Amino acid sequence: MKQFLIYTTLAFLAVSFPRLALSDLIKAFKSGDISFVTASLDNSVEITLSGQNESYSKSQATSMLSNFFSINRISDFKVLHQSESNETAYCIGNLITTGGTYRLTFFAKDKNGKTLLQEIRIEK
Repeated sequence: MKQFLIYTTLAFLAVSFPRLALSDLIKAFKSGDISFVTASLDNSVEITLSGQNESYSKSQATSMLSNFFSINRISDFKVLHQSESNETAYCIGNLITTGGTYRLTFFAKDKNGKTLLQEIRIEK
């Protein structure tokens, strides 16, 4: 009976605390899976691209990122630094595309059990 209570408690704790899917976002950038990236956007996302920083709706951000990545096809993403803390995470790396290498930084937050991108910076 004690073991049952211990396992039940551990299972509850594992499910209760949110887990960010940072590794899934990294894999999506590495493989060029922009559909996964855009599906992971929050309703409002801040994007820095070509030196311009704006806040966009999910549909606007999807269009902007899809356009950028149709011109700059991803060949690899090399992570330089990543960190997770509570319900937030960020990652910095070099995004290698057909249009050159960019510094990619993204910030994500757990909302209702789903990891959503809050900010994406793509800088030459």
